[in-house]
Amino acid sequence: MNPLLFCLSCLGLILAWTPPIYAGSNRNLTLDPLTVTAQKREENIQDVPMTIDLFTRMKLEDYELKTMSDVTLQSANLFMKTNAAESPIIIRGISSFKSAIFSPAGFYVDGVSSPLSYMTNPDLLNIQRIEILKGPQGTLYGRNTLSGLINLVTLPPDNQFQGQVNLDIYSYDSDNDGVGYKAGTSVSGPIVQDRLFMGVAFQGLTSDGFRTDLADNDRRTSRERHMDGRGTLRFTPSDALDISFTAGGSDQDDGFGVYRLVNGPNATPSHTINSGDPGLGRKQSSDVQNLKIKYQGTSWDLTAITSRQAYDINFTSDMDFNGGPLYSGFAFDDTQWSQEIRFSSRTNDRLTWLAGLYGFIEETGTGLDIRARIPSGSARLWQPLGDIDMKGYALFSQATWNFTPAFDLTAGLRLDHQELAGQVVNNETGMMPFLPPSQSFAQDLSYNEFLPKLALGYTPTSWAKLYVSAAKGYQVGGYNYSMVMSEDTFTYGPEYAWNYETGIKTSFLDNRLRINASLFYVDIRDKQIDVNNPDAVGVPMAPDINNAGQVHTCGGELSIQADPLPGLSTFVNLGILKTEIDQWSYASKTGTIDYEGNKLPYAPEYTFSLGSTYRLGNGLFMGGDITGTGSFYGDPANRMKQKAFELVNLRIGYETESFDLIFWCKNIFNQTYFTALDEMMGSGILKAVEGDPRTLGITFRYRF
Repeated sequence: MNPLLFCLSCLGLILAWTPPIYAGSNRNLTLDPLTVTAQKREENIQDVPMTIDLFTRMKLEDYELKTMSDVTLQSANLFMKTNAAESPIIIRGISSFKSAIFSPAGFYVDGVSSPLSYMTNPDLLNIQRIEILKGPQGTLYGRNTLSGLINLVTLPPDNQFQGQVNLDIYSYDSDNDGVGYKAGTSVSGPIVQDRLFMGVAFQGLTSDGFRTDLADNDRRTSRERHMDGRGTLRFTPSDALDISFTAGGSDQDDGFGVYRLVNGPNATPSHTINSGDPGLGRKQSSDVQNLKIKYQGTSWDLTAITSRQAYDINFTSDMDFNGGPLYSGFAFDDTQWSQEIRFSSRTNDRLTWLAGLYGFIEETGTGLDIRARIPSGSARLWQPLGDIDMKGYALFSQATWNFTPAFDLTAGLRLDHQELAGQVVNNETGMMPFLPPSQSFAQDLSYNEFLPKLALGYTPTSWAKLYVSAAKGYQVGGYNYSMVMSEDTFTYGPEYAWNYETGIKTSFLDNRLRINASLFYVDIRDKQIDVNNPDAVGVPMAPDINNAGQVHTCGGELSIQADPLPGLSTFVNLGILKTEIDQWSYASKTGTIDYEGNKLPYAPEYTFSLGSTYRLGNGLFMGGDITGTGSFYGDPANRMKQKAFELVNLRIGYETESFDLIFWCKNIFNQTYFTALDEMMGSGILKAVEGDPRTLGITFRYRF
């Protein structure tokens, strides 16, 4: 029997016979006020006229949420498509096309954008809170926030000296018997009381993964090796001025044997692949520097954020997934400089406002190298190399007017300008024998967008707020960097969305119960989508990127948070989603393909999560949660389907002011499910990436 399972079972039996001790519980029955910066100012989450999910530091620790993929399972109408390289986030059913560089959901860390869809699933390090904003955020954040935005806020250093040491040991329940270790530490405090503060955090992860390559019995095909670090220096020379400089970096070296064939003659069992290709792997590194200046005036505040971020990823992937000769290498590098300056009003009962300027310069390099192994080495079949230079600037503003004690009106507008210069050169076209041996494409693009927002709020009592809102977002256009074959298929245009929403936010029982609910309708025009190139006769893999006609999504979300008894905290999140393609057809080699009436890919028809944590008052605690994901398709043709699945997680432990010891199990019933689905070169054979199997772990935290 697995030793971790034995320990977990024993501790569960002990706690099952431990009588409840209410008197010793130090948990306050009243829910603490939840502060967010979703609208670039500190506000109570119950006052913001939009759907926001908030994950505090306590909730992240209570439910053992280690990565963003863990967090997304706990949020309604949210899905992360993970395939070990990219991890695009799908909010309210709005996904990107296959191999897209940018995601329609924005991802920010301390006010700095992480623009690529490869950057949205980091290991969480020293996080204070995570805010998930649903619906377009174009007015305040601009491009590529068409579906919503995720905002990570790290823990700032202050006058309190504090630190923490973490250790996780875990084991996957698969034939691989993979074991993982994750260790980290953080410390922060004053260098000069009230004036100068410093904080540092580091962590490392090593894991054998849970997959086995049957071709060569390699049990390290999905190994992980991660290192992350961050340091912050904060200077407050006066009560009005706050200056912070943060620098951080990440380095990862992982295996890339993740896809397995689910059907067909070469299908393999769960937690296995059949590749035999040496050198499959992914290496990525990033570094970021961020200077933030906040000045508090008598009637207004100034915030300035200057940042530089560099990111690099290289990965080699199997292409036939059955021991054949085809494999491919991908490479992306991205460097972004950005500057934001904004002014905002101080607290005012009648009118609050915010206005700002934003500018950025970004350089992205892309590379794809498709090869076939031959006795003398390898034959290069396709090698497009791209350079994309982007720059943009924006003016934005937003104001809230409380024109009566019960009614408030929020209006905002962003004037957004983008310029792109793209070039792709391909000197190896052996995969497409009907093309010349060398091709080169170059084109400049420019976009000017108006991104408005309007919301009306009504507060009839102190415990309820109702609102209706409308907001516009857009996904910037770009270049087909990987499979372009002609000048007229080199570029694609922007995608637009209008989100219409109504909701209610309430608190009851002396603020021990919060119930928030919303309904939404999203109208999407010029949807960006990849389709098979009808001119690529005899070539099974040749997608173009087009702009489809019209699609829409609609649904609702419900969030309940309660502390009904001393020591007991509970939550329920529920999302219902319907997506439909209203107009979408294109010509193919076999005739016109029409997707009208189909569902969008990676848009589960429902999502839910519910859980609780119970502290007995003597240091012992137990908790559990269930997350559910409805069925969804992996393609717009609706040929590849993932059935609904549920994951059950349990935790039992002991905590004091200084340390925690937690035994946990994720996916306790060892549910098999897929996080990415794809068709094998038009053959009808499904290749897929499995989610984590049952995982048993021990977490130790020491605080000082």
